[in-house]
Amino acid sequence: MAKTTKQVQKPGRPPQSELWFESKRDDGVLRYAADWAKALKAHGGYDYTTGKLTPMKKVKGLEKFDFHCWFAADSICAAYEEGLIGGANWVAQCFATKGDLEAFSYALSQQDMEWMHERHHAAFYALGVNDDYIASYLTVADYLDEHVLPEMQ
Repeated sequence: MAKTTKQVQKPGRPPQSELWFESKRDDGVLRYAADWAKALKAHGGYDYTTGKLTPMKKVKGLEKFDFHCWFAADSICAAYEEGLIGGANWVAQCFATKGDLEAFSYALSQQDMEWMHERHHAAFYALGVNDDYIASYLTVADYLDEHVLPEMQ
């Protein structure tokens, strides 16, 4: 049985939204399990079946999947929710190389949404993306470009 991350239900608030790998079809089967497994094998990321995180690599290659940007964001979010990442070294825990983080930042910058998934928002905020940059995926990309990437070797 597939593991899902911890979702904390707060009294009086609606349930949290699903991450891509948690999405189920009407028959209860995980909708993206096969593609998630392919992406995980080739690119690392969060493995919901084991609860482990492997630093993501060849992130640009995720473009072949419908959920390419969300695979990385969901992996970060799930790893944070499971207590696998945190502190100043969370980026190194999530990405194999600076180029992989650059590819993720670029993918985020291409999202034309005015909103952010609430679980992504909570994870990025807890990982240090400050109030000036937490408004959207584009502003998170700006934060990574301006504050994280310059510090990487």
